[in-house]
Amino acid sequence: MYIGISPLAPINPARDVPYFKSNNPFGYHTWNLEEVHQYEERHSIGTKARLALALLLLSGQRRSDVTRLGRQHVRGSTITFTQYKGRNREPKQLTLPILPALQEVIDASPCGDLTSS
Repeated sequence: MYIGISPLAPINPARDVPYFKSNNPFGYHTWNLEEVHQYEERHSIGTKARLALALLLLSGQRRSDVTRLGRQHVRGSTITFTQYKGRNREPKQLTLPILPALQEVIDASPCGDLTSS
């Protein structure tokens, strides 16, 4: 997986956007690539922890959406679900492709009962 500046976007347009104010005096730590690799080494493919990481990294969805995903949302090689945020005002249904790396983790992971939508 390539993480970095794209040749199509030589500068980071988000660089000058001000941070949101937080009650946390230390801010929120964002994992770097080394920390992701460390987590992957600790939690092998086939564990719930690794499945959670893969869903978060490879779907690009919010934590509130990922925690609600279940096998009932998988249709062929896609995941179809309604985003949790804004569900009462303007529900947005998404259909996302399941990337091969994510499919590998899903296939090797324990899948329990259906989640509530």
